[in-house]
Amino acid sequence: MKYPPFVLADGGDSGSLRIAFCALEDLDWFRGHFPGRGILPGVALVGFVLRCAGEFLGRGPGEGPYELVRCKFQRMIFPGTRLLLELRSPPGEGILDFAVTGEADGLDYASGRIRW
Repeated sequence: MKYPPFVLADGGDSGSLRIAFCALEDLDWFRGHFPGRGILPGVALVGFVLRCAGEFLGRGPGEGPYELVRCKFQRMIFPGTRLLLELRSPPGEGILDFAVTGEADGLDYASGRIRW
């Protein structure tokens, strides 16, 4: 699965960080969802959250099973949308909080909590 390119905006040393990324039009995530008007599937976004948590915080993939305690998708994410992903996972708690906001406008796109 191809993931969007991303840039570590800040953090990583205290169990929290921010990552800037763009939902590029050529991502597999948009293929067939939906023809003529791509919308990022929520499950793809949650997968990206887990991948980033594993890569930058040492938590996530490989530490399952997971419980999606809370998840809210406030806005649709269309191809070309530039976003910020904020991850917070206090060491030793087995909890990952995430929030996705618009990079330019600061609007809320998604948020949630994952427990393992």
